[in-house]
Amino acid sequence: MHKVPRAISLGYGNSGGDGSAIVNAASLENKGIELVAGYSSTIGALGYSVNANYTHQTNKVTSLGDGSFIDGINRTDIGNPVGYFYGFIADGIFMSQSELDVANAAAQEKGFSYYQLNTTRPGDVRFVDVNGDGRVDNADRTNLGSPHPTSIFGIGINLEFKGFDFFALLKGQAGSEIYDGNYHRHRGMADVLNQFSYVLDRWQSEANPGNGIVPRAILGDPAQNNRTSNLRMVSGNYLRIGQLSLGYSLSNALSRRMGFDNLRIYASASNFVTFSKWDYGYDPEVGGENLERGRDGGNSWPAPKTLIVGFQIGL
Repeated sequence: MHKVPRAISLGYGNSGGDGSAIVNAASLENKGIELVAGYSSTIGALGYSVNANYTHQTNKVTSLGDGSFIDGINRTDIGNPVGYFYGFIADGIFMSQSELDVANAAAQEKGFSYYQLNTTRPGDVRFVDVNGDGRVDNADRTNLGSPHPTSIFGIGINLEFKGFDFFALLKGQAGSEIYDGNYHRHRGMADVLNQFSYVLDRWQSEANPGNGIVPRAILGDPAQNNRTSNLRMVSGNYLRIGQLSLGYSLSNALSRRMGFDNLRIYASASNFVTFSKWDYGYDPEVGGENLERGRDGGNSWPAPKTLIVGFQIGL
């Protein structure tokens, strides 16, 4: 178990110039465990080895200096992970005018004009009144998940059999979320843009309500269906075949007859395939600045795939 305090750099105050000064004004506590294990043996002519590693980690902000929080799509405050996602929770669709009227009437009984907005109509997203005051406003934003994985793991497998050798490396992570920064462009139906097939199940009318998750199409998004919410969040969990390699080494006698001390023929592939729910970007391993981590706006680079075929010659 390790417990590591770290500093967070924040900008505030006046440095005598035209902006704020960068100071180590906050602190962060990381906790976790790291495990490494390996085993090798033989079964007849087959030699094999397996090596694995696993890391479980959490982080918590313990101080923010003079500030109480840093707000936005990512929020940083004391007692929570740095840069966690902060927004609304969607709870289906207002399927009919009568359903919307009931929600508005309940809000009016508590002294509010509307449950959400006066522009909300049937087919719009129903957001959760998290604090229970009778209406939905900015006070109902809550923790939508962390961009930091809680688990990181990898496993390597080596096999050798009568001149053949095989290697596979699998790696992955779990416990993180990704913010879909392009939701409003390819799933939000608020602009005249190409949309993913996801929107085919949208609400179109009370008689054709869709799947009860995808809201109506409306130019300009007057009901703010595209606000930061769990609709934009996708699991960042993934499993990737990071490397595959298959080779064959000629016998020493045959290699020498060909004029070499040894000769190996091999093929190798990296980032062969990734299993992930992140279908709206190139790579689930989304980075970014610590305070704004995990946002994918379509500008992240994909993990390059390579295929190599070659010879290793000893002279």
